[in-house]
Amino acid sequence: MKAHTLRACALAAALLPLAVTATSYAAAITQLRVYSSATSQGLFDGVDFWDTNPGGVYNLGVYQNLSPQRGATDSGAAVDIPITTGTYTFELAGEPGVDRPFFDLQIYLDSAPLPQLSVLVPESLPNQISSSFSANPGLGGISFNNGTNTFTISSFEWLKPTVYNIDLVGPYTLGADGTTDYIGVFTLNVAQSISESVPEPATLALLGIGGLGLLARRRK
Repeated sequence: MKAHTLRACALAAALLPLAVTATSYAAAITQLRVYSSATSQGLFDGVDFWDTNPGGVYNLGVYQNLSPQRGATDSGAAVDIPITTGTYTFELAGEPGVDRPFFDLQIYLDSAPLPQLSVLVPESLPNQISSSFSANPGLGGISFNNGTNTFTISSFEWLKPTVYNIDLVGPYTLGADGTTDYIGVFTLNVAQSISESVPEPATLALLGIGGLGLLARRRK
């Protein structure tokens, strides 16, 4: 095989992984917030909220399979969780505060100043887990489209501390403090939403391999 043919194959092989990874990123979760509400309209009454950024009444721990995804709020470390197309389930933990019948989850993507996703759920009690949730008008919704991907909250639960009796966080630290916590669980689906027919990067790279091969044959 001639030298230029080898160079062409090597170039195409190098382009393939680059092309595949270039479109794998969809967004990053850069802030999560939960707040309590006295009404089913989801109005914040100024009592309790849990935040991954400094300024919340309490710290909000974020986990995947109980593996922490962030540092403590008082350290100023913000959430930065890259996500691609697929389904993600996250657990949340918050220090107990004043009981309210409803809780709102807000998801911020790519450092947006306002939440793009926001849902409201009744508090879940022991032996009465509520999976009924609704969009919170004016604060995002169940789904959000960024022009390339659609992000959808498919489930959210906020569980009273007596449901699981787990102690994961203190008011401002990701560490047990002797008080059982609220536990939240939500699932986020991410789907590609471009409707027009566009060749996948892997397909383009393979086409490139074929084109380079034809050029190499013509130069023989």
